Amino acid sequence: MNENRRVRTVAAFVIATALFASGAAASKLRAANYFHVDLQAGDALDNIFERTVYRAQPRRISGFSTYVVRAVHGNRYDLQESWGYYGIAHGSNVGSVEIAPDGLYYINAGKRSLATDASGPFFNTWLWGTPPSSVVTGTTWMHRIPGPWEAGPSGMQTARVVSIDRVNGRVVLDRFGSGVGAPLRKHLNKVGGVQPYWGRSTWKGTTIVRRGLIESDELVVHGEIVVPRSATKPQHIERVIQQIEQARFPTIDRSHDSGGKQKVFNRRHRARAPCPSDDFRYALRCDAVSCHRRCTALV
Repeated sequence: MNENRRVRTVAAFVIATALFASGAAASKLRAANYFHVDLQAGDALDNIFERTVYRAQPRRISGFSTYVVRAVHGNRYDLQESWGYYGIAHGSNVGSVEIAPDGLYYINAGKRSLATDASGPFFNTWLWGTPPSSVVTGTTWMHRIPGPWEAGPSGMQTARVVSIDRVNGRVVLDRFGSGVGAPLRKHLNKVGGVQPYWGRSTWKGTTIVRRGLIESDELVVHGEIVVPRSATKPQHIERVIQQIEQARFPTIDRSHDSGGKQKVFNRRHRARAPCPSDDFRYALRCDAVSCHRRCTALV
């Protein structure tokens, strides 16, 4: 009797272990879907964005962009882009995006260039690093950003998984990092005969990624500009704050028909008119499902 009970206990333990292992493997397999892009020809992505730089005088720029997938070639997507900066300019162009293991690349007129944007429509491993093959809430990874980027210098960054939506392939990430030096293309002019230089920058943000696409992004970068001592002034430090927001309207909606094939329904949200004056700004309000914007008065 005791021997039979022992055999049943061992068998139950073996079955439970096998089930746990298969469940862990399935979870690991699904984790890749959080960062893997799976677009099809005809899909459309609509983004709105805003960037504010606080220095001596606040400077804001905001706009929209729409990407329509024209063709798919493996990890390269041919896109038709329409874009506009409110109150400045608008236009359209045709190009491609290549999602490579070492980062995101833009291809325009045959020229291939690395994407160094602080945000964008696609998850960029050059900026974020490569996530672990299996992620759960609380997973962290560190990454050295190889060079200067739009809002910061080369530096160490830590990414952390805040929450996971396994059903919809959505993951919420925090990122925070620091580095010393100038952001990309941020040349400083001489002040009072001395040459300022960039000091230390720190950044922190929260990003929602769904199947390799950025659904919303909020990033704040605190930087220092060191002004050396001159004949009339001692050395001092200027503070620079950059605030970047981006959101994607939920333009992709796929459902299965009776034959099991996917149909794509693109809900195109055309950009609204800009805010009435510089006394107003767009405020993005995002949750895990969608983003909305409205003009709010500056105080």
